[in-house]
Amino acid sequence: MISLPIGYLMPDNDFKEWKFTIDKDVNEDVDNMARAIINYGLPYLEKLSNMDQVIHGLVASQYSYIGEAKDYILPVLYYLHGNSEQALKTVEESIKKRSKDINIDEYRVMQAIYGEDAIQIPSNKALDSYMPFVEKFKQLLKQKK
Repeated sequence: MISLPIGYLMPDNDFKEWKFTIDKDVNEDVDNMARAIINYGLPYLEKLSNMDQVIHGLVASQYSYIGEAKDYILPVLYYLHGNSEQALKTVEESIKKRSKDINIDEYRVMQAIYGEDAIQIPSNKALDSYMPFVEKFKQLLKQKK
C-alpha cells in the first residue's frame, strides 16, 4: 500500500494534524481539513489510481518513503498489468539486493578454515522475511501460465 500523511503533500511538507476538543469551535479546523483533502489528498489519490504512473513512480523511486514495501508492491503491479516476466525479474532483483547484506561466500571460506562450529553464518532476516512472499508469488505465476 502506498500512503503518505497529508501534511507531506502540502507546501510545508511536514506532519499535519487537526485537534478537535470540546471547548473549541471545530468549524474552522474542519474547513481547513476538507480543503487539504480536496487540494492535496484527492490529486494524490488520482495519481495513485493510474497503474502506469504508480509503476513508473516505484521504478524511479518517487515513493521512497514506502521503503522495502516496494519489493512487494512492484511485482504485484507488474503482474496485474500483464507483465509476469518483469514481475519475476523484479522479485529476483529484490532477492539479490537482500542477499548482498551478508556475504555468504566469506563465511563459508572462514568455516572451511576454522570449522563450522567456530564460525556461524548469521541469519539474513531481510531475505528470510521476503522469501515466503517470493514462494507464494512464484506459485501464483505458475498457476496462471
